[in-house]
Amino acid sequence: MVRQPQMQVRLVVLLRHSVVMAEQSTDGAQSGAAPVSRVIVMDQTLPETLAVRRVEIRRITIAPGYPAGLHVHNGPVFGSIETGSAVYQIDGEPETVLRPGDVFYEPADVRIARFDAQEDGVTFLGYFPLADGVNAELVFTTSPADFHGLEAVVTVVPVPIPA
Repeated sequence: MVRQPQMQVRLVVLLRHSVVMAEQSTDGAQSGAAPVSRVIVMDQTLPETLAVRRVEIRRITIAPGYPAGLHVHNGPVFGSIETGSAVYQIDGEPETVLRPGDVFYEPADVRIARFDAQEDGVTFLGYFPLADGVNAELVFTTSPADFHGLEAVVTVVPVPIPA
């Protein structure tokens, strides 16, 4: 019995705080503007159900003018460009230039033909949904005519950055 009134008081305090925040955030802004905006920037359906145990988020920086190269991921990758720009292309589809605020999706086991940093380089957040016991892997591929069909498998291992 004693806990319920405390929860109600906290709720009232939170509601009062929210109201104050809303009043403060709309002060000087357009009349009727919402203090919070939520916009769906991507709603991607996956080809199959994915059992996700964890999501690894990486900040990845590619040097100006550097092409990432033809590659394939062992799981889906979602990303959001923070700074710079990159030419992005799934093999066989039109290329597009990604800029700050743009989001992208790289399907699992699909050839990514280009993720090439432009003259300003690119930094993005990459989101890797991973099943239990699975690590994100990247396979760089080349044309069989170039290297007789050889593939290099690279396992990306997070490395702590000293402070």
